[in-house]
Amino acid sequence: MDSESLPDNVIPQDIMLQINEPEDNLQTKKHSKSLIHNHFTLNEINNKYNCNYCNKSYKVAEDGSTSTLWKHFKGKHNELYLEINQITEALNKLEISQSLAFTQESFRNDLVHWIIVDDQPFTVVQNIFFQKMIKRLNSNAIIPSSDTIHNDIIKIFNDEKEFLKNKLQKLSGKISLTLDGWTSKNQISFLGITIHWITDDWKFNSTVLDFFHLEGPHSGENIASKLFEVLKEFNLLSKILGISTDNASNMDKMFNKFEYICNYEGIKFDADNQRVRCLAHIINLAVQNILKALKGEAPENENEILQENVSIGSILGVVTKLRILITKIRASPQRKERFKRQCVALNVKSLELIPDIRTRWNSTFYMIKRAFCLREPLHNLAAADKELSSYLLNSIEWDKLNEIQGLLECFQKATIEMSSENSPTLGQTVPIYNYLIDNIEDFLEETNTKSNDVINAANDAKSKLQQYYLSSDRLVYVIATIIDPRHKLQYYIDNEFEDEYINTYKNQIKELWLTEYKPKNNENDDQNNNNSNQNPLAAHISKKRKTSFIDELEVYLNEPPENFDMDVLAFWKVHENKFPNLSKMAKDFLAIPKKIKFY
Repeated sequence: MDSESLPDNVIPQDIMLQINEPEDNLQTKKHSKSLIHNHFTLNEINNKYNCNYCNKSYKVAEDGSTSTLWKHFKGKHNELYLEINQITEALNKLEISQSLAFTQESFRNDLVHWIIVDDQPFTVVQNIFFQKMIKRLNSNAIIPSSDTIHNDIIKIFNDEKEFLKNKLQKLSGKISLTLDGWTSKNQISFLGITIHWITDDWKFNSTVLDFFHLEGPHSGENIASKLFEVLKEFNLLSKILGISTDNASNMDKMFNKFEYICNYEGIKFDADNQRVRCLAHIINLAVQNILKALKGEAPENENEILQENVSIGSILGVVTKLRILITKIRASPQRKERFKRQCVALNVKSLELIPDIRTRWNSTFYMIKRAFCLREPLHNLAAADKELSSYLLNSIEWDKLNEIQGLLECFQKATIEMSSENSPTLGQTVPIYNYLIDNIEDFLEETNTKSNDVINAANDAKSKLQQYYLSSDRLVYVIATIIDPRHKLQYYIDNEFEDEYINTYKNQIKELWLTEYKPKNNENDDQNNNNSNQNPLAAHISKKRKTSFIDELEVYLNEPPENFDMDVLAFWKVHENKFPNLSKMAKDFLAIPKKIKFY
C-alpha cells in the first residue's frame, strides 16, 4: 500500500498492523529556539555568537548546530548550565504530558492496536495484574471488556477491508494471485489468497486478500467456489491475469472449476494459459526425487529422526547416515562439547552442524557442505563413541556425498536467483528451468566416476523438471519472458529453440499487443479530430504523422536485450515514456510472481 491517508481506525496495509500516531507526535513537531541563544548575542557583522558572561565568541555553525555553545556554557558557566538543564527538562516533561494527554477514546484505541500488533488474547483485559498496572498509570482509565475489544477489532478489520476494496478498484491494470494452503498443528486447514500488482511508480506490491478456514472436503471444486466468492466481493474478477499455486492434484480440478464458473458468469478466464505453477514447489519436488532415489529423504524435523527405531544392521543411504550422525550430536550437550574440543584439537573452526528438513530443500545441500568443513572432527568423534560408530562414514561414502553435493549445488544457486530482488517475476522461470536441466545433463555426462544411484537420482530430478517444463510455453510464461528486457525473443534464439516455437511465441505477443494494448486507429483519429477543432495546422501535421506511426512492440523487440544485472522494473520506469502502451503490458505480466509467498 502507498502512503495515502487512512481513516483514523484503519491499520495501514503495507505493514498490516501499524498504530496510527497522533498528528502532534513529538517527532513531527518543530522544535522551538534553543534556550542557549538567550545567553549569547549574535554579531551579524562577523556572524559570530558572543557570550553574555565572558569575552568568548564562536562562529555561527552552517548547519545551525548549538553544540559548541552548549560545550562552552557547560565548561565555563556550569551553574547557569545546570539551571538551563532543569528548565529544559521541565519544559520537555510538560510538552510530553500535553502531547500524551489521556482521553478514554485514545486509551481504548491504543489498547486495541496493542492487542492486535502483539497478538494478545482479548481476555488480557481481564487479567487482574494488567488492570492493576493500568489503574496505577491512570486511575481514571476505564478498561473495556473483552467483548468490547472483540467488537473494536472487527470494526477495524471491516474498515481496513473497505479501504482495500476502494484501493484495488483504482488500479488501472491487471492483478495476479497466489493461493497457499496451510494446516495448523491441530489439523485445521486454511487457505490464503495474496494479490500482487505493480504500482504507478513501478514497485512490486502484495497484500493478503483473504485467509480463511477450509470447511468440508478440500476439493478443487470447493476451493474454486471460495476463490470466486472472494474475488467477486472485491470486484476483481475482470482484473485477473495469473493465478499461482502449488502442484497438488486438487489444484487441477480447482482451475477447471474456476474457469467454468467464470465463463458461466460471462468472465474471460483460460485456466490453461493463466495458471502459474510455483517454481519453488517444483524445485522442491525435484530435490525430493533425488533424496528418495538415494534413500535419504529429509524428515519434518530433528525429533522425527530421534524417535525412529533404526537397527544397527539397517542398510542406510549415505545421506541418512550423515543426518543421523549430525542429529545425535546436536541432541546431546555432552557430545556437542566433545565435538567442539575435537575442532580445537584439530585447529578446525568450530562451526555449528546443520540439520536438514523436508520443507527447506536446500538444507540437505548446506548440511553436506558444512559436514565437509568438519569432516575430521566428525570422524574422530564418531570413531570414539560406541553409539555413533555405526554412522561412521568411510572414504567411499564421503566421495558419494561429494557427488551429491555437486548435484544439489545447481538447485541452491537457482534458489538464490529465484529470490533475487532484480528478478522476482515470472520472466525468470523459463531460464531457471533451462539452467537446472542443462546442469543436470552436464553432471550426467561425467558418468565415468559417478555412483549408479547418484546417476539414477539425477535422472529422476531431470524427469520431474521436464514434466513441469512443458507448461512453460503457456501464454503467461511466454509474455513474461519476452517482456523482460534482459531476455526478449532473443532468449529463445540464443538457447536454440526451434524456429517453429520462436515464431509461435512472436505471434502470441503480437496478437496480445494488437488486441489488448496497442491503441486502435480510431483512438488516434479521435485524438486528431479533437486537435483539428483547436488548431488546423496541428491537425494537418498529425494527419501526416499517422502514416509513419511507430509500433512500440517492434521497436522494443528490435533493440538488443539489456545486461543481466538490470533491474527489470527500473528499466520500464525509465522507458515508460518511450513505450507508453507496451509498458502497460509489462506492468501486468511482470506482476506475476514465479513462486508462492504468503505474507
